[in-house]
Amino acid sequence: MSYSGALALTLIVELPVVSGFLGRSGGPNRRRAVGVALVANLITHPVVWLVLTHVAPAHYWSAFAALEAGACLVETAVLACGLGLSVTKTAPVAVLSNALSCVGGLLLLAT
Repeated sequence: MSYSGALALTLIVELPVVSGFLGRSGGPNRRRAVGVALVANLITHPVVWLVLTHVAPAHYWSAFAALEAGACLVETAVLACGLGLSVTKTAPVAVLSNALSCVGGLLLLAT
């Protein structure tokens, strides 16, 4: 999968998840949630991709897990700061959105 394909898949999966869970009435609006989620992904995705392209095959999956965990932490913080929400609200959404995009990417690679 190309970088642009991987980024597109990530955004197609993650932006609606963040918007759906964090862009509600009484909180930040959906457009702002999408914008902040876009920024979060544009910070984390290139780093994860770049590092994984340089990891030795024997260490790929451990690096993958560590990088995805790091991406969840960074995205949690960006969402919390950008939307004015607590990390207890943004962390589950960051983990869910990243898990779904990871599964989607792995399924595409397996086909």
